[in-house]
Amino acid sequence: MLSSGMSARSVSAYDWSATSLGDPAGWPQPLRVAADLMFNTPLPMLLQWGPQSAVLCNEAYGAVAGPAFGHVPGGSVPPVLPPPLAAAQEGAARAWRGEAALVAGAAVGFGGASERYDLYFTPLFTEGATVGGIACALAPATRAASAEPAADSGTLSIPVVEDNLDSQYRCAKCSRLSATRSKARRTRKTPCSAWARAATTCSSPTSACPACPVSTWRAKPWCAIRT
Repeated sequence: MLSSGMSARSVSAYDWSATSLGDPAGWPQPLRVAADLMFNTPLPMLLQWGPQSAVLCNEAYGAVAGPAFGHVPGGSVPPVLPPPLAAAQEGAARAWRGEAALVAGAAVGFGGASERYDLYFTPLFTEGATVGGIACALAPATRAASAEPAADSGTLSIPVVEDNLDSQYRCAKCSRLSATRSKARRTRKTPCSAWARAATTCSSPTSACPACPVSTWRAKPWCAIRT
């Protein structure tokens, strides 16, 4: 990236003789202005211009992209679409339609591991008010945009559900046991009135409580719970 202490640059600082754009003296004025702005921008930035889509880039972009993807200053049609444009084709298409666009957290790879960038697309209008090209600036992705989804962390969680008769039997048995325990907890707090009037300990632990008629004990077995 360019530091704030470096002198200003312009298109005249580069040799364009071997490029498809040729001498900057013959460039459209909007392209010259946009290129001068790009060369003095500290952020990595590239321009795509004309029907043939010639690409220009600044030194900050060249440092990020490497010689394979960021030959400074550019000026010719690259053999492959630049990685930022390939990673955010919808954003580039919107810029070609005359709309500014932001693609947050785009994964851009320059031949190695991909990194996240916020890509800012700007249409470049010709003197005839048509879109003659687009500019793309790369900024470090914001914290929220660069956060990886939990599924991409390398840990895969798969819920396992047993679907067989044995597991169904165990589930049904556990459900019945849980219901029985819940009922016991409720009934211990509400014994029948006859049992409440009896002695604090049951004299007949294997039969009906002597304070209750047999019919009552059978109808309300919880009144004979010995605790």
